[in-house]
Amino acid sequence: MRVGIALGSNLGDRIAHLRAAVTAIRAFAEAPILVSRVYETAPVNCPPGSPSFLNAAMEIGYLGELPDLLERLRSIEQANERPPDHGQNTPRTVDLDILYADDFISNEPRLTVPHPRLMDRLFVLLPLCDFAPDRRIPRCAETVSERARKLQQDNVNTYNIAYLTL
Repeated sequence: MRVGIALGSNLGDRIAHLRAAVTAIRAFAEAPILVSRVYETAPVNCPPGSPSFLNAAMEIGYLGELPDLLERLRSIEQANERPPDHGQNTPRTVDLDILYADDFISNEPRLTVPHPRLMDRLFVLLPLCDFAPDRRIPRCAETVSERARKLQQDNVNTYNIAYLTL
């Protein structure tokens, strides 16, 4: 199955944390592996004074079960100094979220797919537009690029596009 993953970091050497996460994911992912550019974005719903984020996205092939992938991603976060018990929207060395998995839908408390806020987060949609602008997410009428354009028109947030590569 094709799985979309969001990557974010706003503590420490942000680009190094993202590169380490991409390298770790590549070790178990099936080709083709697609990786966006890196975007610098303002923190959204974070505590006051939180540093800016670097955000990216990947799409990988994955042959296992999604709960196993989620555990692998949590292990990568912990290897990059993110504590397992962290507050919601707190600054972090690395954050990895499953965005979608083909047309799979799950509403389990531990694993909700597609990600419930995916289509409302420009900092996720912009990186996805780098490699999947025409992707349709289950339960969403708009494509990734259509939704990103709508959010940009609504001036939801200001984004500084860094155009770094991983």
